[in-house]
Amino acid sequence: MRKFLFQNKKGILKFAITCAMVVSSVAFASNSTLAEEITINNGDETPAANSIRNTTYYETGNILNVQPQSTITVYGNLYEGTISGITDLIINGNGSLIDSQSTNDNLNYGYQLSNGSSIKINDLSLKNFGKDNNSSFSSENLYGAAIYVMDENSSAQMNNVSVTGSSLSGNATIAVTKNLYGGAIANNGRLEMTGGSISDNIITATSGILAASGVAHGGAIYNTGDMYISGTTVSNNSATAQTTWASKNTSALGGGIFNNGNLTL
Repeated sequence: MRKFLFQNKKGILKFAITCAMVVSSVAFASNSTLAEEITINNGDETPAANSIRNTTYYETGNILNVQPQSTITVYGNLYEGTISGITDLIINGNGSLIDSQSTNDNLNYGYQLSNGSSIKINDLSLKNFGKDNNSSFSSENLYGAAIYVMDENSSAQMNNVSVTGSSLSGNATIAVTKNLYGGAIANNGRLEMTGGSISDNIITATSGILAASGVAHGGAIYNTGDMYISGTTVSNNSATAQTTWASKNTSALGGGIFNNGNLTL
């Protein structure tokens, strides 16, 4: 920075004004997006204005308010892709239900969080999310039909949230794998659940002729991270592994919860 030095009658150096002007110009150069509070309409929804599936609503610090006691039927994934690097996002369900309907005979995913994302969901029910992969010749691991916290830096907080009727299923043959983890929820990061219920969720892995593996772990919840559950009902969930001739490494574990991390109940 160039300093312009000159004196007034009292001999005071006056380059401070130039410094102040430079600092001020830097501040005005910032381009930031302000957080918004958004109301979500009820009804049948595809990605559109005012839709729960409108991905432009999912920004750091935003608050999404679902109309109270409404039912929103969604077609397709609740969020296309993963919520990546978005923090302090709040979804207030206000006692409403998000009901997923299959598209092209395929079930659909809920929320998948990655890259340090954090989300809080309050007073909301999620129903009928999931995925089927019955291609006999492709390997795939499926995680968390409704909520999937993908990495150790991401987190979710769920208050009075219910997940029902979600499912993962896969059919493997000819040296491929179909491993399924968490019919409703899978957590590799940090997840806190208070109240609500996780019920009637299923995972089914089928291994056919010469399949390498068919694993079904955690009919309701699969956890390898840090998880805290308080006052939540976990009931009537199931994990099933079916096998035929010469299949390997087939197992079904944890009809309700499969834990290989830090779990506090």
